Amino acid sequence: MIEVMVSMLVGAVLLITFLTLVVHSVKVERTNKDKLRAELYLREMIEVAKDLEKSNWNELTDGTCNTSCHPEISVSGTTWDILSDEETIGGIFTRSITVEPIERDNNLAFPNNIVESGGTNDPNTKKVTGTISWNSSGTPRTMTLEAYIYHYD
Repeated sequence: MIEVMVSMLVGAVLLITFLTLVVHSVKVERTNKDKLRAELYLREMIEVAKDLEKSNWNELTDGTCNTSCHPEISVSGTTWDILSDEETIGGIFTRSITVEPIERDNNLAFPNNIVESGGTNDPNTKKVTGTISWNSSGTPRTMTLEAYIYHYD
């Protein structure tokens, strides 16, 4: 009789342990899936900015993205438009990009390094920062990606 109770207790402990493992693995899978989607949405915005550096530089430098903006495919479906404010995508993600001017330490000599302040404004280089945020299992998450884009004729 006691052996049956001990075996039932061991079985219950094993079952609880197994169920806890399953629940935790589902939660981790969902978190990783959301993180991967966020990274792809973030990289897409940076790639759009890189496309615009070649196809429509003025779209990035007209001041719309000084605070927060997002890319959207044009009505024609062949170009990108930049719209002010952030964008909600995929139901849970909020993303935006900002475009900032760049200063260089010496515009005439090589190398002319990028500096935070005290340099000369480089009108042909911009810093693009993409930000995406979402809630994952009740925890707010944010991811940021930066890139430099260059305008050259």
